[in-house]
Amino acid sequence: MKILSTRPKNALTDYFRGEDILDNPQKLAELGRVKLAKIKNLGQKSVKEIGSALHALGYIKDMDSW
Repeated sequence: MKILSTRPKNALTDYFRGEDILDNPQKLAELGRVKLAKIKNLGQKSVKEIGSALHALGYIKDMDSW
């Protein structure tokens, strides 16, 4: 998850209280797009960026169903 830009990284580490979440992309994939969108400072563009990164890493197969 090191391929994310600064804004999504900061929002995720603030919400999950640590950088451990960046080392566990499976947990982010399980949350889904709707729950990620509810995180403060994560807008639609950041959620799409996270989804693209998870897709590139093979954690989600279909962006539309995620």
